[in-house]
Amino acid sequence: MGKKSDWTALEKRGISDHHNIDQSVTTVTFSVQGSINSEDLDNFIQNLIWEKNVKNATGDVMQILRLKGEVSVTNEPKRVILQVVQELYDRILTTEWSTDTRTCTIVFIGKHLTKSILLESFSKLVR
Repeated sequence: MGKKSDWTALEKRGISDHHNIDQSVTTVTFSVQGSINSEDLDNFIQNLIWEKNVKNATGDVMQILRLKGEVSVTNEPKRVILQVVQELYDRILTTEWSTDTRTCTIVFIGKHLTKSILLESFSKLVR
């Protein structure tokens, strides 16, 4: 699709190579050593995606569009993969931790995100 004639044919059908990127969508990533209690993890995610009561420094609700993570859950020998798409949430068990240092790594994609607030609220739950 690099040729001008190819794009001209697509533009006639309403398709263009102009990108519309929403500048208000940002990404936050962090890692915290330790494990989180299963119920605390569920509450953290639910407060973000369902209750929508986590706000940034200016009082805007942090809107989570996507969330992915690899989390160490207390008393769970396997890694837990988190998947969030807007208001849908899933946890998947994968490989065992063995001798690896247990760590929780999460990537948030959304609007009005403040890393320090997300990190602080999550870190309080990790032991």
